[in-house]
Parts: sequence; structure tokens; C-alpha cells
Amino acid sequence: MKEFFPVLHTAALFSGISDDELAVMLSYLGARIDTFPKGSRLLRAGEQVEEVGLVLAGSTLIVQEDI
Repeated sequence: MKEFFPVLHTAALFSGISDDELAVMLSYLGARIDTFPKGSRLLRAGEQVEEVGLVLAGSTLIVQEDI
């Protein structure tokens, strides 16, 4: 996880926090790293969200359909 600390420090949520403090925070928050294959869906409309995530590498596409 420490390899992503420079990226995490660029997020407003973690700005101004030392590496040691960040490590403790992530431990308490139960932080984990997940990888998803290209083209997979991370969330579908109407699903309940129980976690917050940050994209640390790669990109996502958000689609809003208006029927």
C-alpha cells in the first residue's frame, strides 16, 4: 500500500497527513487494494454503496443513461 502514498497525498482527503498517520488511518479504515479487469462494472445504478474508493491507477468511465 505504501507505494500508493504519493498518489493518496494528492487527494484532498489525505492532504497534510504524514506517511505514518496515513498508514494508521488506512489500517483503521480497513483499506485494501482491488484490481478490476478492463470493461468490468464497478457499480450499477440503484445499488447501495457501503464503501468509498479511490482510483489509484488507470481510469474509469461513468455512464449516465437518460431514457
